[in-house]
Amino acid sequence: MKKILTIFAIFLFIAGCAAQSRQLTQEEMNPGPVPTNYEQAIKNIVNPHLVDPYSAVYTFNKPSSGRNTMSGVIYGWHVCGTVNAKNRMGGYSGANPFYAMIKNDTVVRFIYKSILIPDTFSMGILSGAISEGGNSMGKFCYQQ
Repeated sequence: MKKILTIFAIFLFIAGCAAQSRQLTQEEMNPGPVPTNYEQAIKNIVNPHLVDPYSAVYTFNKPSSGRNTMSGVIYGWHVCGTVNAKNRMGGYSGANPFYAMIKNDTVVRFIYKSILIPDTFSMGILSGAISEGGNSMGKFCYQQ
């Protein structure tokens, strides 16, 4: 009897964790205007984490509209690219990819090495879960 009650309690606990889905409004599904100052916004996020931010060489793909389901569904503009900057030894570390989701000229999702926006546990789990070919941004950046 205890075993049945334990299984039932576990079932109720798991069922209670299910996410409640709701319809998104038309406004929420609108990606907003094409971002204009996205390059500088991304540099402002990454540069404080670099050893030598003045040596950084950035590449940016053109923004493409879409949705992001990491840590909740949001529609906006995907921006991908790479950052290559000098390390502590003075040599370039190699181009490291980044992913940004921008809505209304604000970076709302971002992944680059250890930088996550929003900085939540689920973003960390999901950034690792979407890896393709060793690139955690593959799902968004290489469909274009």
